[in-house]
Amino acid sequence: MSGEGGLDALLDAIARASGLSPRDDWADQASRGLEHIAVRRGTTVEALKREPATWPSLLPELLDHLTVRETFFFRHNGHFDFLVDALHARLSADPLAGACVLSAGCATGEEPYSIAIAVHARLGANALARVRILGSDISPEAIRRARAAVYGAWAFREAPAWLSASYFRRGEGTSAEVADLVRRAVNFDVGHVVHHAATLPAASVDAVFFRNVAIYLSPSVIVDAYREFHRVLRPGGLLIVAPADPRPNTAFFADVGHDSTSIYRARAPGFEPDQPVPSSRRGRGPRSSRAGHAAVGRPTRASVRAAPARAAAPARP
Repeated sequence: MSGEGGLDALLDAIARASGLSPRDDWADQASRGLEHIAVRRGTTVEALKREPATWPSLLPELLDHLTVRETFFFRHNGHFDFLVDALHARLSADPLAGACVLSAGCATGEEPYSIAIAVHARLGANALARVRILGSDISPEAIRRARAAVYGAWAFREAPAWLSASYFRRGEGTSAEVADLVRRAVNFDVGHVVHHAATLPAASVDAVFFRNVAIYLSPSVIVDAYREFHRVLRPGGLLIVAPADPRPNTAFFADVGHDSTSIYRARAPGFEPDQPVPSSRRGRGPRSSRAGHAAVGRPTRASVRAAPARAAAPARP
């Protein structure tokens, strides 16, 4: 097995193992990745392609060439407002209750760290201590970078103006490192979105962020992911996707009517899916402002949402 035939078979194996839907540029991206791997391993690209027994070990490294990790802090700001409102209601209703938020397909960690910052900024340290935040991604390199928690200026291009003062410290050059109080609030794991969710107990999660991930997955994996998220979410728990993502099955989830058209509540158990996953449709996007209340001395919901078109890396607090 050699040449394009070997590469095609390798890409098929990667697609099956990862659940990703192959893109037109996969062959070129995989070829570049194989060249790097071959140099590190002291072998040749052809040798890697013709030895199927070694393919599972190639997957983690090739994923970094085949996946798109386009993410930044406070992407789709309105989603964080909606989440914090829901968490505030839950934590206020029961002083002993905790909460759990899952960021599935979290890439390099900007999303789960944004969740932690939004909770702390609006609700305070005591509330953040009661919220368990989980981040998972299939790429070991992405999770390594998430745990390192060091970001360049591009990751802050839509960050709120108040973000830098309390939540980052200056790193080398233009980089910034997430503050310890935020890092401690997030736990990261390497794993396929479906397989990782399957490790969580039923009805144990209050919200799942699954944004700009499903658009890269095969239809069958999307169905499995939404089914698993419905299982782990408490009845009424939130599924938050991106405006361009495929819609979840309405037998499992009800649209809350948010302007982004991408926030859903989990229906109570007992429904059986009988609909295919609809094709992607783009929503109108989050509103630019919305009135609300916040703890005294903390950023308001409007200030959490307000973001400059391009923000520099945070200054040292």
